[in-house]
Amino acid sequence: MHPDDVPILDRMGFVPTEALPSGHCCRVYANEGFLLRVPFQGEEATSGRVAARMLSGGVGPRVLAEDDASGSLVMERLRPGGSLGASASDEEALAVTIGLARRLPIGPCDGLMTLREFLPPICPLGERLHGTSRASRFLHGDLHPFNVLRSGSAWVAIDPKGLWGDSHYEAAAFLRNRTEAFETGEALREACLRRVRRFARELGLDPWRIAAWSVVDLHDAEGEWARVRGAMSQAMDILTAS
Repeated sequence: MHPDDVPILDRMGFVPTEALPSGHCCRVYANEGFLLRVPFQGEEATSGRVAARMLSGGVGPRVLAEDDASGSLVMERLRPGGSLGASASDEEALAVTIGLARRLPIGPCDGLMTLREFLPPICPLGERLHGTSRASRFLHGDLHPFNVLRSGSAWVAIDPKGLWGDSHYEAAAFLRNRTEAFETGEALREACLRRVRRFARELGLDPWRIAAWSVVDLHDAEGEWARVRGAMSQAMDILTAS
């Protein structure tokens, strides 16, 4: 869908002047003050839209208007807008991301996709995790450093998937990102363990379950993410023995 086909723009007097780099599920247009997200697949127009409203003006950017027909959102444009993933050390990225995770709403809220719907239990480990989840809560679902942008002096989370499920899954997106710097298998395994343990310690979670959800999340991964899955499987074994 082109911006000209989104009627809320006329009502707001919002004329996009540029197309911004977009993700896998939406197109993004902007001017100096506003940003338009036009979804074309996935959860962007459904549970992601619900989640954006839930986070509006707090953990996430302010949602200013919505178009029901297209699922599009008009949001404030964050300034300066650089991503946490492009500028921070791994330790800083961990600290900021965990801080945002701590501030996420608990829920409940109608319209969120369940974790079981988003990540079906298609392997024995997934069956085990879904079957032993004791409580559900709101999940951003894609909380990694490239989905965290600078807004003034603060960091803000963008592009939520809007899930409802086991809180241990929230770390999965961070764990599979920015791993190329850990060149050897040993370095990657140790980085996985360090990241998992910090999420667990600071959010009061079980490190084994965090690692296990990451393995399930990457069940059909290829390339670098397959390497991460292997390192995370090794981390699970270490956590089981400890």
